[in-house]
Amino acid sequence: MIRKETDVWYQRLKEFFNKEGYQIDLLDMWTYTLDKQTTNEKITIFKKGIFDKFPVLVLFKRLIAAIILLGKLEKSYDVIHIFNIKRQNFWMIPKLRKLTSKLIVSVYGGTTYNLWTKRLLFSRVFKYIDNFTLANPYMMEEFLAVYGEKYRERTKVIPLPVAFLDVIDEVMAKESREESRQKLGIDVDKITILPTMAVYKSEHHIDTFTNILESELDKSKVFFLFQLTYGDSGEYKKSVIKFIKDNFKDYKYIIFDNFLSYEDLARLRISTDICIKIIKYDQLSSGMLESLYTGAVLLTGSWLPYKQLNDIGINYYTVDNTREIKNLLPDITNNIHEYKEKNKNHHQILYDEFNINSTIKKWINLYN
Repeated sequence: MIRKETDVWYQRLKEFFNKEGYQIDLLDMWTYTLDKQTTNEKITIFKKGIFDKFPVLVLFKRLIAAIILLGKLEKSYDVIHIFNIKRQNFWMIPKLRKLTSKLIVSVYGGTTYNLWTKRLLFSRVFKYIDNFTLANPYMMEEFLAVYGEKYRERTKVIPLPVAFLDVIDEVMAKESREESRQKLGIDVDKITILPTMAVYKSEHHIDTFTNILESELDKSKVFFLFQLTYGDSGEYKKSVIKFIKDNFKDYKYIIFDNFLSYEDLARLRISTDICIKIIKYDQLSSGMLESLYTGAVLLTGSWLPYKQLNDIGINYYTVDNTREIKNLLPDITNNIHEYKEKNKNHHQILYDEFNINSTIKKWINLYN
């Protein structure tokens, strides 16, 4: 597999594939790491350092690391599965093609084809790929509209699994919502708002936070949950944390900026009343679906490709721009029980559609 090793979602994925009898070698071009289950060794070429602040040096390090790590892969794999084509990995595809009889790419929406330069580069290596998977039919049609109908037979709709639904159920079975909140240091009687789940510039943090602050919220009723455990770990993350500390002084809040354990991540989802997901490009992200799974009210951008949620009967609310947050958010907080009452069926609907067991079986069918 080609994706981020530090992603908790991947760690869960690996557990489930191992149960099905698969061994996984993971090539991670973000941390310059090759984790080989086949030989029980882990190879890291470079560690993060001061030179990572310079884009030219990062590209040079990545090139050197890739050449070394590609040479340490096995000579033959049953399947190579790339989770999203990016600048870090697209040029390796011809080499990877020689190492397997089955090369699959899971495409992550706009991050793959939002720029014509990316489309030009990526399309040059598509001839080496056996199958593309996309998370829903709408994304598949968008992908084909960009790259052409000639790829339709090779393109499959397979939802990305939501890896923590079972963990959420396990935590909910042994402790109450109030107990989950207490273990995370969250006020049990407040309306909780989760306005971010990652630290990417495309998430419009400052713009979103500014419009939240301009909303007419009852400060005594709400508690903010800032999840900053994924994405940027450098200057941008520092600027987001500084903005929160400087501007949310009148509110109760907690910042989660270190990776959470499986159970604590489940507790965070259970503790969330309102989830705000404003991002430039997205597919159906796991964190958002996990929050919906526990009954949270979702406020998101109308431009995002979430029509699949409408199709399966999931309620959510949209804004056309971040300025509209200040109009809708106070109404949700003032009528939170009515809004959440509409979400009672979300739990079973989302489990049936996105649980990791059924999704992995669809991938295994494709592998075979």
